Amino acid sequence: GQMDFDAVVMFAPKVDDLAFFRHVCPAPIVVRLSCCFGGDREFFNKALNCYSLLRPYDALSPKSAYCAEELASHVFNESYLKPITNGVDLDTFRPTDKLAARKEIADRTGDQRLLEMPVVGFCSRFEPSKGAYPFLRTADLNPDVLFVVIGQQFAPVTHPPNVVFLGAQPYDQMPLYYNLLDVLCSLSVYSYESCPSTVLEGMACGLPVVATRFSGATELLGNCEQLIEVDRFEDEPLNMCGYVDPEAVSGAVRGLLESKVERLELGNQARERAERFSWDRTAKQHVAL
Repeated sequence: GQMDFDAVVMFAPKVDDLAFFRHVCPAPIVVRLSCCFGGDREFFNKALNCYSLLRPYDALSPKSAYCAEELASHVFNESYLKPITNGVDLDTFRPTDKLAARKEIADRTGDQRLLEMPVVGFCSRFEPSKGAYPFLRTADLNPDVLFVVIGQQFAPVTHPPNVVFLGAQPYDQMPLYYNLLDVLCSLSVYSYESCPSTVLEGMACGLPVVATRFSGATELLGNCEQLIEVDRFEDEPLNMCGYVDPEAVSGAVRGLLESKVERLELGNQARERAERFSWDRTAKQHVAL
């Protein structure tokens, strides 16, 4: 029948579905790429297969310029790559009273240390690729700080006594958990992290972020962060992983905790920058593309 739309956005389509759809749909197609690498090259191969099916007026849209740059060296025509970041719900994720958030979570968990110690957070799946081990080691180096993990824990680990696992939380509860933190850590060491939503959500809640200079977090953060260098293994195929020094993470975290002025200033800057990443802006960029 007659089309009543002007374009199509496909989120991680199966390659066979895209191959069929491009023949029956004359409208422009934008294929969203969550990431390019990881999954035993599965994502990378899928990205290249989708790229090979694009018509002159279609596009691949990685979720970060980082991802587009990494993929550009493997394709013939990089002009098909049009990065558009994810957005964040600025009404849901916003700064609230930190003490009130801590009291509520302390009452839920029975852990009064939330009211007595600085709190540093890890909001993600707790696994090696997300930087679980540097986070644990940083906690070991700072016994006077409480380190909380908000996310699914995939395997039991031996951990310092100042690490608390609060478990995965419903989406509508996450603003409360972000707001109990003084500092958010995003320590990914694996390059499938194209546009980490937790970074945007933490920024929107006014948190200073300690992040690895790796994958898409850097372009989200701008100047409102503490960036940690990652040693990349240059002989690794597609250069997908790296190593982060826990001593460097510890230094950045400690510096923010010891300087309330800098911490609050970076947090305010983070919120202001997050306002550039509204879902409305993301939608308008797709329409323009």
